[in-house]
Amino acid sequence: MGKMGTHVLLVGGFIFSEEYLPTLKDFLETLKKISKKEKIVVVAGGGKLARQLVKKAEKLGLTKTDQDILGIYATRINGILIKSALSGRAHGKVASTLNEVEVGLKLSRIVVCGGMFPGQSTDTVGTLIAEKLNVKKIIKMTDVEGVYAEDSLLGRTRLLEKLSYKEFQEIISKKDFEPGKYELFDPIALRIAERSKIKVLITDGRKPRNLRKIIKGSNIGTIIG
Repeated sequence: MGKMGTHVLLVGGFIFSEEYLPTLKDFLETLKKISKKEKIVVVAGGGKLARQLVKKAEKLGLTKTDQDILGIYATRINGILIKSALSGRAHGKVASTLNEVEVGLKLSRIVVCGGMFPGQSTDTVGTLIAEKLNVKKIIKMTDVEGVYAEDSLLGRTRLLEKLSYKEFQEIISKKDFEPGKYELFDPIALRIAERSKIKVLITDGRKPRNLRKIIKGSNIGTIIG
């Protein structure tokens, strides 16, 4: 058997919505299959649960830091759901620090985590994990096929297969950067990816079976780097 690889997956919070339950089940089954030969760190997003908590906190006048902390707990609840559903295949604790991720990977094939620090999205957490583990590509599973651009000639949007860090930065600079709502990708995470030459693959998380092809090297979606 060849050397076991390590992969970092950023799982968009959309997958925890009731309507995507079949997708979540497919994702879990795919993880079980991949983990027979590979090690995986799953970083769970907060999704609707995080947005609901942040909205309530905002109405109560809580600070942005407090809002972030609530969002972090939402991601960890979603992480517990994944970890528990993997029936003992994942490390027994949802990691809350980079060191816990590293230790967990020595004991298990799958480690699950959520957010870690206020002011950081799960994108940043996943990128820091990749940097610490010397993983050179992270996979972000979203509810779209990748990154799109307006095509004036065709009169519609088109999927961009490849972007430089600078090109992607220009796109995400127009997006929201608020607790519970980091659209597309966190600009802080992108800077970390660029400094360590970590590629970012934005892919369609609604088709989790594609993960097996991606793990083998296919770039299905948009690759940044």
